[in-house]
Amino acid sequence: MQSKALTIAIIELGTHHEVLWSVYHQCRTEYEHIHVITTDQNHMFLKQELMPGDSTSMHIIKPNTSLDSLFKSLAQVFEACDHILITTLLPRHFSYFIDWRFRKKSLLLIHDLHFHFASDIYRIVPSSIKETARLLKYKIKQYQSLAISIVKEYRCLACSASVLSYAIQNQYESVVDHLNLGLSISRNKPLAKRNEITIVIPGSVSSSRRDYEPVLSALGQCQLDQAMTLILAGSIEDRSGRGIIENFKKINHPLIEVKSYESEISHELYLNILSEADYLLLPIAEYKNTEIIKERYGYSSHSGSIQDITRYGTQTMIPSHYPISDAINHLVRTYTNAEMLQSLLEECTPQELKPYEYVRDRGVKELFMKHLN
Repeated sequence: MQSKALTIAIIELGTHHEVLWSVYHQCRTEYEHIHVITTDQNHMFLKQELMPGDSTSMHIIKPNTSLDSLFKSLAQVFEACDHILITTLLPRHFSYFIDWRFRKKSLLLIHDLHFHFASDIYRIVPSSIKETARLLKYKIKQYQSLAISIVKEYRCLACSASVLSYAIQNQYESVVDHLNLGLSISRNKPLAKRNEITIVIPGSVSSSRRDYEPVLSALGQCQLDQAMTLILAGSIEDRSGRGIIENFKKINHPLIEVKSYESEISHELYLNILSEADYLLLPIAEYKNTEIIKERYGYSSHSGSIQDITRYGTQTMIPSHYPISDAINHLVRTYTNAEMLQSLLEECTPQELKPYEYVRDRGVKELFMKHLN
């Protein structure tokens, strides 16, 4: 008996275009038709992935269109969909989605567990006027109570196996599984070894999510035999980012060249940079502050940079505090301080960049069949 052809809606209302990109590619092989509801900015990243013959409908949220009016116009679409995957909601959307009538056929991806399940424990103490104003805003708009309420109405997914394990350990019961966001891309052709080493630090440049001090220290002390190009492949996210770029440019080493970008780079260029990297360097901070809550990377929150490892199977250097899944452990080398990172950098050699295929342990459709049917 032939199985029923299924339709899914993917709702991405934040800025996680890399999550949307990964989920969309997974769903292309699992669903007969895909509806994507997202912002114009995310659409700009995704539209170049659309191919003639793709059974995809794009629904773009315009700046002056209210969420209520858009979703009312899409009521028949949601009614016809078998599954709805919500990949990002912002706090201002919580009140709308708490009693959304299609929530029973939806799975909700949660990016920051502490914010939804333990905000009283991990709330940061304001140390500036800006942080105090942010805390007041969240209290006035009741974002914290809404964040707690919304996860009681949905079956939720974590962004990685390690985050799911943390949720289970802390009895965050509505987190039922994790969504594997890893996705490999085929190279057009293998790239032969070159005479220099290319190392890429992917993602936005910001001290709030990255710890660059060990990197700057290690690069300044490196004893190299071959030329090395370090590419900061992301835009400057905040005021600290510009100072970080300047510090990298101050590295006085005859064999190290630093490249960076002032503005946001296109998705196509970003993937091209990743595809030609001999190594990735992911200086992920141990903690981050999400608005008014402290999150721990790899445990209560997931770093999207981990997906960049799976794109082309690139050898990667990463701090030892971040938990790595068995599926990519063979690609990863860890460091705990600048001295260890220096040793790893000195051991780098040009790589022959071969085709790579990342094998996921689960798909999107499987998650819905397991948890909603």
